[in-house]
Amino acid sequence: MLYAYNFGSVSADRFDAVTALSLIAFAYAGGITLITGALFAGLLSAQALIPYALDKWFGLNGNWFLLVGGVLLIFTLLRNPEGVAGDFYRRTHKRPEIRAPDVPASSAPARSAQPAPARSDLAGGPAVLRVTGLSVAFGGVHALSDVSLEVREGELVGLIGPNGAGKTTLVDAVSGFVGYTGRVELSGADISGLPPYERARRGLGRTWQSTELFDDLDVRENLTVAVRDGTGARDGSAGPTLALVGMGWAAEAMPAQLSMGQRKLVGVARALAAKPRLLCLDEPAAGLDTRESAELGACLRGLADQGQPMLLIEHDMGLVLGICDRVVVLEFGQVIADGPPEAVRTDPRVIAAYLGQGVTSEGAPAFQTEA
Repeated sequence: MLYAYNFGSVSADRFDAVTALSLIAFAYAGGITLITGALFAGLLSAQALIPYALDKWFGLNGNWFLLVGGVLLIFTLLRNPEGVAGDFYRRTHKRPEIRAPDVPASSAPARSAQPAPARSDLAGGPAVLRVTGLSVAFGGVHALSDVSLEVREGELVGLIGPNGAGKTTLVDAVSGFVGYTGRVELSGADISGLPPYERARRGLGRTWQSTELFDDLDVRENLTVAVRDGTGARDGSAGPTLALVGMGWAAEAMPAQLSMGQRKLVGVARALAAKPRLLCLDEPAAGLDTRESAELGACLRGLADQGQPMLLIEHDMGLVLGICDRVVVLEFGQVIADGPPEAVRTDPRVIAAYLGQGVTSEGAPAFQTEA
């Protein structure tokens, strides 16, 4: 706007490719995530105050600033992706380093070598999520075909299957990000025609394969963003929610100070902060080492024991079979097994799906639950 005001009129000739690229270069170099970055870019870019002053006082025309802008952009890309303002903010707002409390090795969670026993108290519980006859097609490709499953109150259900089986597509459909045919019910109410944000408001929470935290907000603020409902209500739930996943100590930490496993736990806490009726977790253990995966598993099992129903997608068979009450197996978009872990791990169809060979029920090998 100020660039146009400088000339008194706006026309396509004033905004050629070089001018447009220079404005983008200065904006990025200044720091596009901060207001001060925009102010810096506005002062330094072509036809702005500083180039105008140097041209008037020293005879340096705008072409010099195009060169300066190019050099500054390259330097910013290589050394400081947050821009000049981001670097200045980081230097002037240093936070104390926050470390996780020391946990004795003897008290660290260990992965169970045996599948979790099915909980009999869940057998007759009401269904929080009921999916009936759900099908998804992308053109001529049928990603899901007539899938039906349930997640009951306080139940942790694992959803497994080979790559391309349709696990993430199922969660995308349930949460409203993919079109489908069939019926999806949440706490007995049909939510099939609702957009994703309305499903979230009704209590359907989810995480994504890539845990994207807001790196310029601390952990508490990351959770506050998730719970704000437009009136600022429920902001105080961030602390107790972090405590649920054992991350209460990290409330004031920045995401960059956390390990990958800790970031995953914060991602789970952010989804829990909105107090969902059902939480869908899409590969939360991806990228974690054995210890971090075991800690995550202990956290999820604890949440389920406290009554939080969850649907867990995961490739870590040891984790799924060790903590889940029930396991659903997909292959080529269809359910091939649904039952307690001890039954699924010896199911010939499941073994064949993973090993890629036909087996019979006699002498079928069982999955190992240890990594």
